Amino acid sequence: MVYQMGAKSFSEFKLTIGHFENRRWKKAADEMLNSRWARDIDQTPARAKRLSDTFALDGIGDGATVGHSILAH
Repeated sequence: MVYQMGAKSFSEFKLTIGHFENRRWKKAADEMLNSRWARDIDQTPARAKRLSDTFALDGIGDGATVGHSILAH
């Protein structure tokens, strides 16, 4: 998400970021899809779906590692 929209725009995803920080992966995934970014045809909804699916699975392998790598950027 940060790569696509930039850190400033991503920082506006307060609920999503809060869910990441608290390791609530499914809720973070839901918030990702509940955004104009995910619905906007110019912002690649397929990418939004893939990213949210990754988090919705409660971490593939080590979900904490995935979440931390997202938050670290």
